[in-house]
Amino acid sequence: MSDEGDPDDRPVDRDDGATGLRIAPGCYAVGDGLLDRLDGYLGERPDLTSATVLAGDTALSAARDGIERSLDAAGVEFGVVPFEGECSVERVEACRDRLEAEDPDLLLGVGGGKALDTAKLVAEGRCPVATVPTVASTCAAWTALSVLYEEDGSYVGPVGLSRCPDWVFLDTRVVAEAPARLLASGVMDATAKYFETTHIPPGATNETARWGTALAGESCHARLREDGLEAVESCERDELTGTVSDVVEASIAGPGVTAGLLGEQPHLLLGHLLAYSLLDYDGVKGRSYHGERVAFGVLVFELLAGEDPDAVAELKAWYEAIGIELTLERLGVRDADERTVTDLAAEIDRKANYDLVAEAFTHEEISDAIAAVEAM
Repeated sequence: MSDEGDPDDRPVDRDDGATGLRIAPGCYAVGDGLLDRLDGYLGERPDLTSATVLAGDTALSAARDGIERSLDAAGVEFGVVPFEGECSVERVEACRDRLEAEDPDLLLGVGGGKALDTAKLVAEGRCPVATVPTVASTCAAWTALSVLYEEDGSYVGPVGLSRCPDWVFLDTRVVAEAPARLLASGVMDATAKYFETTHIPPGATNETARWGTALAGESCHARLREDGLEAVESCERDELTGTVSDVVEASIAGPGVTAGLLGEQPHLLLGHLLAYSLLDYDGVKGRSYHGERVAFGVLVFELLAGEDPDAVAELKAWYEAIGIELTLERLGVRDADERTVTDLAAEIDRKANYDLVAEAFTHEEISDAIAAVEAM
């Protein structure tokens, strides 16, 4: 295992003055049944003889057979570190202790966003990491970034990493067999990259960031808006089609590349900020997925940015056609009354970074926009 990296083991973001972009993994492989063929990729590294798999029970049950066959074929011995709960400081430190005890040549993160974010943080500065997304609900498999939470699920913040994963192995069959609602959530989350970046004022970003914004628009409009509903309906029938594969890639790789091109510039705008703020309300975590909360935030942000309310209502109808009803109550907020909306708006206003929007909003304006989305 590599001895490279900062001796400080705390999972914290460090500003070392670097400006390099971390755009893509070392290798991105995608296909139906890919997990049965990982030895063709891992076999290119003759020094790779041991691996640790970090995964939750559900994810491991979906992916274990293929991973086991591939690692056996590559002559790689492996053990499993169970994952459950949050990508938290405590969880990362516990998994690091296991990793250091086993000293593998590779850490293989398997599952959804929190498991993959944990795997990336655990491996940082210690060994190569491969991600195996079993759902398309976020772009965590791709990015040089992990999102930390408290043990109770409340949001802490992002942690920048030194690189994207060494490998991303996307088996479209495995993802297509996951619950269709998770794909719908991923589609919603991926569209946010377009809606959150399209309102950045000209001149507020550099050229590569503008490439990222353009890519977000292409991914959102050319693929997700046109084919998202068809893909979700196909998944509901347990069908893996070309459209499903395209939408899965657009939900993982599309926002992943966009995030890499945006680089260190702050782009956690109001859509995601609202989604993370909702985690402070009891019941939200158990009733809704990240992308669903982000979609509600996008609708609010679109109104604040001056978009036509009819166009926003149309967007809401599309979101609800592929997923769940987007109301605060359905997202898990109990007693979503006027006081709750006012308090939520004030919290968003307090945390908001207005550097990349044309103008700041008052908490009264945010409150009105939330109420307007609720009434649509």
